[in-house]
Amino acid sequence: MIVRYWSDYACPFCYIGETAMKQAIANMKKEHEIKLEMKAFELDPDGSKYYDGPTAERYSKKYGYTLEETQKSIEDINARGNSLGFEMHYDKSRYTNTFDAHRITKLAQSKGNTGLIDSLQKSKGMRWRQEPSMCGEFRSL
Repeated sequence: MIVRYWSDYACPFCYIGETAMKQAIANMKKEHEIKLEMKAFELDPDGSKYYDGPTAERYSKKYGYTLEETQKSIEDINARGNSLGFEMHYDKSRYTNTFDAHRITKLAQSKGNTGLIDSLQKSKGMRWRQEPSMCGEFRSL
């Protein structure tokens, strides 16, 4: 069975959902029966290719939240990730445009390069950990 899902490298909810789905498949011991196929979902096509400031400020401005509301939301996002067994630091993320990351993923998928696809998927998780990368810069990809 193939399960197709849409995800963006800049979306913490996408990574949390993907991780929960993989854990559920593993708990059912169906890893060899279920193939996951990520489809590109570019969350913010107009986003800058370059890091333009702290997550809390960007999040607050984008959603019209106060900084206090933003902090609570970010803490909740981190707690969701932590509950799945990985150390999440959405507050430290370095948000950038993800178009090039999706292009590389699509190229790897078209070539059947599972090693590169796996590497890109793992780097997606690194965006939320101690040393977050930026998807808008080739050296980070």
